[in-house]
Amino acid sequence: MFRPTPGGAFDGLRVIDLAQVRSGPTCVKQFADFGADVIRIEPPPSSGRTEMMTGARDGGDMLNLHRNKRLITLDLKAPGAREVMRRLVRSADVVVENYRPDVKERLGIDYASLAAINPRIILASISGFGQDGPYRERPGFDQIAQGMSGMMAVTGFPGEGPMRVGAAVIDVATGLYAALGVMTALHERTRSGRGQWVQSSLLQSGLGLMDFQAARYLVDGEVPKQVGNDHPTAMPTSAYATTDGHVNLGAGGEAMWHTLCKVIDRPELAMDPHGPIAGTASALMGTLQFMVGAGVMALLGQFAGNSARPMVLGVAACALAALLTTWATLGRHADTASVETPGKIVA
Repeated sequence: MFRPTPGGAFDGLRVIDLAQVRSGPTCVKQFADFGADVIRIEPPPSSGRTEMMTGARDGGDMLNLHRNKRLITLDLKAPGAREVMRRLVRSADVVVENYRPDVKERLGIDYASLAAINPRIILASISGFGQDGPYRERPGFDQIAQGMSGMMAVTGFPGEGPMRVGAAVIDVATGLYAALGVMTALHERTRSGRGQWVQSSLLQSGLGLMDFQAARYLVDGEVPKQVGNDHPTAMPTSAYATTDGHVNLGAGGEAMWHTLCKVIDRPELAMDPHGPIAGTASALMGTLQFMVGAGVMALLGQFAGNSARPMVLGVAACALAALLTTWATLGRHADTASVETPGKIVA
């Protein structure tokens, strides 16, 4: 398996990976990809936790989540296991885990126990619902967090019931939030010399991803609703049907709106005092969407089969594509950021 070249951004950092499933390994992957020495500790097959929900060891999901790591198998419940862990923790900078709070205390991998061995250690704990509170003992899954955070209530088309987002967005976001917390703690450690206990949870991440919908509810009391492929507040932003597929369109801002009206040969829409820039009433949004959609379809029908056709709009637009198409077009740049040369991060 590929190993990062020496001299990466996290070269010299040692991470102990105790995490399972997706959010924890996503956190650790951010450090492994940039040169950290990651030691993954897997439980033995008899534990029932190995390869949990991520498929076979040589499958794509496992290779994606656990690339660039070294591996040992260790039963943390077995006699002598704690001494092995103590030796690893003494030389480590970061430990990442997603055990329930009572389990990590029983296994001796809680923050107090680890800090007693190595005061500089940073522990990242990932959970479903946080390290305290009434749900602290409950297991968490992306599906459940999507429902409890309100994400499923704003996804999908009106009247069709709650809809799960098609990717494990909360699992991934929780891992990224945890990684950001670890990086913050590493920076703080350069001043204090001591580690930190970093915590992230699926529910907190889901609420964070709700972003402006959550802010509008808290500030204005507005309950966000499902709007399908439309944007909740900015129009025209949607997926429009054409003769041979769909075009994803985002005409944000007055300049793009005026450009769009011009190229679809509907300049009068730009002059409408009730247009999207003025804040069209919701009752008129459907009519506006229909008119824009008809104009887009008429224009792009002239370019059927031409992969460059969205560019004629002069606004933010693309043909809707399957993952395979995007990957083939963008290559490695479709992956996460990478460091090509010192001081240069390519996103």
